[in-house]
Amino acid sequence: LESGKENISIESIAFTNDDSYLVFSSNDNHITVLDMNKWVVRTKIKINEENIIKIIPSVKNKYFAYMSTSAGRIIIFDSRSNSEEMHLSEYLHVDAIMDFCVSEDEKFLFSSSLDKTINMLTLDELTFST
Repeated sequence: LESGKENISIESIAFTNDDSYLVFSSNDNHITVLDMNKWVVRTKIKINEENIIKIIPSVKNKYFAYMSTSAGRIIIFDSRSNSEEMHLSEYLHVDAIMDFCVSEDEKFLFSSSLDKTINMLTLDELTFST
């Protein structure tokens, strides 16, 4: 699988929790969802004007993935609706979120940024539709 464009690179890549989809982001601000059973691109959408830095699949919902951005946001992406499901914060950080992790029970999200801060969010209020 190649981008076919000279200056496009894959920035982050992850399987959904049931391994049925491969979700990856590229430096042209696109998220691509590849169906692993059919080996076809299910969807490709543009996410605003920022790069996705890291992708972590949800454990609770096989269709959801958490994504960190170069603009300091965390996005929850729903691969079924081909859209940004919700933003946990418009600007969680003032600079790029370089790394983040979600607790196994998906109650907490910790993020670190180029702004030299670490933030913790409680995810208890979020509901995941199936």
